[in-house]
Amino acid sequence: MRKQGSEWEWSFTGGNEIASGPRTGFAGGACTPATRRRINAGEPLMIDIHAMFKLGLGDHAHNYLIAPATKRQWWHAQNFLDIVKETLKTYKAGITPADLAEQMIGFAIERDFADYMVPGFEHGIGLMGDEWRIGLNDGPFPYWTNPEHVYQENELLICALQYACSEENIGFRYENPILIMKDRCETLSKYPLTIEEIE
Repeated sequence: MRKQGSEWEWSFTGGNEIASGPRTGFAGGACTPATRRRINAGEPLMIDIHAMFKLGLGDHAHNYLIAPATKRQWWHAQNFLDIVKETLKTYKAGITPADLAEQMIGFAIERDFADYMVPGFEHGIGLMGDEWRIGLNDGPFPYWTNPEHVYQENELLICALQYACSEENIGFRYENPILIMKDRCETLSKYPLTIEEIE
């Protein structure tokens, strides 16, 4: 990424977060920094990569199941894939972070996996450090962390979801810059939305 112009590759992690096995199942910062632990068969693997240009941040996460995956791992993976798709279908101008979170948690309750969802579906994007979580309202701008901020057309943010089941050593993360449009959102990374099983 540095060779392509990223200005974020100076830190010891390169701003990137990598977890395998048990650490994928912990919400929050359990994946920074990467370790020298060997990846094992039958485990999840999560890679969350970041780049920056002129203090504008990018963010994108990839999830894998290292073969052979169990039926239960696929159950978790399908839950996560479905809520990501539902979240991307729901983002549009006129809704708020609180509206979106309520709808997505309702979706997870119906499917019986709400206990594994970290209850936030975005974080801010723009200048370095412009990040927020639902329920925090102490930033320098009117929309900073405000769960009642009404999304407007042409706003740019990161769609960010975390799914964590520490008891089963599995978790997933999705992060992708999205552009809010009148009746939908556009994902800026076009990497296919799939969870792969790799040998």
